[in-house]
Amino acid sequence: LAWCSHSKTLKKYDLAPGDMLEFSGKVVAKKLTKGKEVAKEFIVEAPVLYKINNPSKIVKK
Repeated sequence: LAWCSHSKTLKKYDLAPGDMLEFSGKVVAKKLTKGKEVAKEFIVEAPVLYKINNPSKIVKK
């Protein structure tokens, strides 16, 4: 599992649960912190230890 912020770059793709993306980027060791207010359906109980940095060449599948 890896996480990334929902930035302007990703917002323009109008993503929904189940959508798939293909992209280039870097994976770095940065744990997803708890405490952010999100809808219950998006809460992940498993530890997410990696972050996707600088996604580019994004294609929605």
